[in-house]
Amino acid sequence: MRTPPIDLAPRPRRDHCTAGTPRLPTRRQRVTTIMNTAPRRAWSGRELAEQLLTQLAEWARLGFLTHTSAGTYALDTPP
Repeated sequence: MRTPPIDLAPRPRRDHCTAGTPRLPTRRQRVTTIMNTAPRRAWSGRELAEQLLTQLAEWARLGFLTHTSAGTYALDTPP
């Protein structure tokens, strides 16, 4: 029994992100974007959370999410 020879040829790289699919910003990127609106300002965690909740409220108004009660949201899925 013989083992096959080791192939030392470089393999083509696989790009995990397709060129036509835009990536959604990460939570860190969203927070950094908010903080860059006033870069010298010190932001509290509460202020940043409020900014992100504003985004959730906007998505609820656009129909992407459902605002179920104070501070809670759910996916807007058909019954």
